[in-house]
Amino acid sequence: MAFNFVHSDEPHHCHCCGEDFKGNYCPTCGQKATLGSITWSSVGKGVMDVWGMGGRSLPLTLWHLVRRPGQLIGAYISGKRQVSFPPVKMLVIVGVFFFVISWLLGVDSFGVENKPITSTGVRYFIDLVNQFLDNNANWALLFVLAFFIVPTWIVFRHAPQCTRHTLPQGFYIQVFVATQLLMLIGVFSTIDDLFHLSTEEDYTTIATLSFITFLFVVDYKYIFGYSWWVTLWRVLVTITITTLVMRVTVLLFFTLDDLCTQQNAQLTKCVSLVAKDVLAIALLCWATSLINRKAWRKLLRKSKKKS
Repeated sequence: MAFNFVHSDEPHHCHCCGEDFKGNYCPTCGQKATLGSITWSSVGKGVMDVWGMGGRSLPLTLWHLVRRPGQLIGAYISGKRQVSFPPVKMLVIVGVFFFVISWLLGVDSFGVENKPITSTGVRYFIDLVNQFLDNNANWALLFVLAFFIVPTWIVFRHAPQCTRHTLPQGFYIQVFVATQLLMLIGVFSTIDDLFHLSTEEDYTTIATLSFITFLFVVDYKYIFGYSWWVTLWRVLVTITITTLVMRVTVLLFFTLDDLCTQQNAQLTKCVSLVAKDVLAIALLCWATSLINRKAWRKLLRKSKKKS
């Protein structure tokens, strides 16, 4: 993925600190060389920058996120920060945009009617979080995808194109994926609700899950550099581990609630389910780590032969 950056050799005078320099930015205070006195043009640019229409354009980043998402995300986490609009800011703006669009069109895709919470104890906290996530689609997506960070790190830890994959990189990967999903699913959901294309909820759910899996395969294939088949089974393992981790998290909250209310029968059932899920997670992680070690040794042997 090629990005062209032009270096300016013209002499400039910094209006902030008074430094004379050559280049695009002042080496003393970091102010942009082209910034001068405030005009109506600079006011317009300042307003447009808030919505991502200035440097590192939001529309351009969203276009690359649809056309070549894996290359864009891979370039960003490899250190090329200037190729993309700030990811977290982009997620918030896209979320606000689709919320406003759905509100203007009278579509109820991103908002639900708030019902009074009557539960108590731990269940009140769970219901409160669910209500917040139901009304904030962008944060709900980021919250759910945050569970993918550690499983992705475990499964794709020593990938050919990202041999030292880290958890902070995983955070930004999921922010990009959340923006991508929010944008694409937001468009499809709005069209679906306007024209009533789908009537069966089960069919819509299956189609959405299949689409998300396909999106993960495409993104991860170009981020980590595995073949399509290897990427597919690794994504399926990642989704399985993530689903189990999310279920364990929910079960632990219910276990805490059953413990507080002294419901012994439900407590025993929850503890049993948690134990089974934790065992399944441990086995999947162990099997994946063995495969990763073998693959890592092969990469080391190839690199030694080339050297």
